[in-house]
Amino acid sequence: MFHMKTIRVAYGLLSLLFLIMGMCIYLLFRDFSNIALFAWILEPPFPVTPSLSCSYRCSPPSLNTPLISLNTGTMILGRLFVFNLPHGLWSLSGLLAIRAIWLTNVKWRAVYGVIFLAVISALEISQLS
Repeated sequence: MFHMKTIRVAYGLLSLLFLIMGMCIYLLFRDFSNIALFAWILEPPFPVTPSLSCSYRCSPPSLNTPLISLNTGTMILGRLFVFNLPHGLWSLSGLLAIRAIWLTNVKWRAVYGVIFLAVISALEISQLS
């Protein structure tokens, strides 16, 4: 039988892994031009100097274009991957973190789990237009 501390650490590491996976998908595949949070970030006013692998003048990546382009207009799986999977991974990460913190206290784990699910559902519903 596993020791409770080992199980708690495993849940914490899984929570961190799913959080990072969601962040990577979000940062690599999303177009930030229509996200209000990134509207205040200005693009750098200076040009990027050429790197060793770049024989011509390189331009900085724009915040309005994704780092990895994925045609989400025609592919339903592409849209699910880019727009829904990060949120699902973050939700799973939060629930695993709650489980790691209140591993032995089922009552408080359920209370905080329901509160967490209500908050993330409200945040997602508030984005609908």
